[in-house]
Amino acid sequence: MDDRGDPVDGVDVSDRALLALTDLRDDGRILDRPSFTVRVARFRGKPVVHIRVEASAVPPVRFDGVAWVRPGPTTRRASREDERVLSERRRAKDGPFDTRAVPRAALADLDLDLFRQSYLPSMVDPEVIEENGRPLEQQLSSLHLTTPVAPIADEQELRQNLTGTAARLEPLLHSNLRTRVVGDGFRETPLPDYPIEALRELCMNAMMHRNYETSYAPTRIVWFQDRIEVTNPGGPYGQVRDDNFDRVTDYCNPSLAAALKGLGYVNRFGRGIGRVRAALERNGNPPPEFQVDDASWAVTIRRAA
Repeated sequence: MDDRGDPVDGVDVSDRALLALTDLRDDGRILDRPSFTVRVARFRGKPVVHIRVEASAVPPVRFDGVAWVRPGPTTRRASREDERVLSERRRAKDGPFDTRAVPRAALADLDLDLFRQSYLPSMVDPEVIEENGRPLEQQLSSLHLTTPVAPIADEQELRQNLTGTAARLEPLLHSNLRTRVVGDGFRETPLPDYPIEALRELCMNAMMHRNYETSYAPTRIVWFQDRIEVTNPGGPYGQVRDDNFDRVTDYCNPSLAAALKGLGYVNRFGRGIGRVRAALERNGNPPPEFQVDDASWAVTIRRAA
């Protein structure tokens, strides 16, 4: 290819040339060995060599002992933080067989009667199930038996200090909001599908309360077509429990909480969840759905109808 992305003349597509490219996988310079295919193809009427490299399940991959990353349009040598993230991905896939997802499996492959009658009641109090009212797909997902079925509309990675992340997060949230028009007689009011004040509160509180000491898992803000899920490592702390987290406040990161309060990013008086619920109600969204356990905290907010 030339600098404009057009194919050039004179490309060697002989079997010997293809074999030489294939041998790159086995000469020991790339570890762990990648999985890729090499073939001849045509692009804009000219022969080219097409190399398809599969994403590694055991990153980081090193060339001559060096790992490389490609953030955006640039390629650079991986930093220590880059390698830490890649190693986390590797460990996440090194779990036992019965904890890994089964590709192409669907709900029809599961014994749903067994799940409803035996497994679910043994894991969750039946009164909680009845009160919660979640559909079957969400019950399976909350117990980590399935992955969400709705397509993800947006997922990005922000890796800065907290104030830098907050500065980038605000316009990013705004850019994904969609506006609907609600009519009342002759008056029409434009409303977003999610109230920005609720999103801001949830995201900043997730970063403020997360476990920075013993977990390298990221805070995740995943935007689906019908909902947004915010998750972070770190369960209830101090006097906070899973049955009073919406009324009682405590801080595992008190200095960080004070700094964010002083900078105007959060409110330090335990009113966050109440403000989120009120903002969602005013905007016509369903109430937030919280899931709190000993090691993590998650909230789902659903798009306004």
